[in-house]
Amino acid sequence: MSKLSEITIPSGVTTSAELTALETANVTADWEAGTGTTTSLISPANVNSAISSYPTWDYVSAATTISSNSISTFTHGLGAAPSSVQIDLVCTVANNGYVVGDRLTSAGSQLQASSNRGYVIMIPNNSTTEIKIISLYVNRIPRADGGAEVDAYFSQWDYIVKAKL
Repeated sequence: MSKLSEITIPSGVTTSAELTALETANVTADWEAGTGTTTSLISPANVNSAISSYPTWDYVSAATTISSNSISTFTHGLGAAPSSVQIDLVCTVANNGYVVGDRLTSAGSQLQASSNRGYVIMIPNNSTTEIKIISLYVNRIPRADGGAEVDAYFSQWDYIVKAKL
């Protein structure tokens, strides 16, 4: 296979073909520099833009221990009700194959009210300032090895609440 730089454009070729050949010859350099802008393809500039514009959280709470059968309030002060809320559970006591520092992510409430397990994420009255976590007796998670669901006691996990407008 010959290199792109070895392609010879015959005389008499139209301008658009010459431009296409010139653009093609610069593809490798564009990809390496992350500056290509061809919108009909996945261009490096478009990839860089997508990565740099990846949504970030407008509010991230401190790691907080939540008690069972309680309501915990997280004051975000965003000035509007968040459009998205996520909870990260951070292991604080090794259990069920998890080690201290392991993290689990939840994008919503996990409630099994009939068995008094789980928690609910609540934004009271479309609040512009707070998020509440209403916890039941215990939470449920899969074992670290992917095995059966196990109890995740609130005393073994800290909660980090994240929100974005």
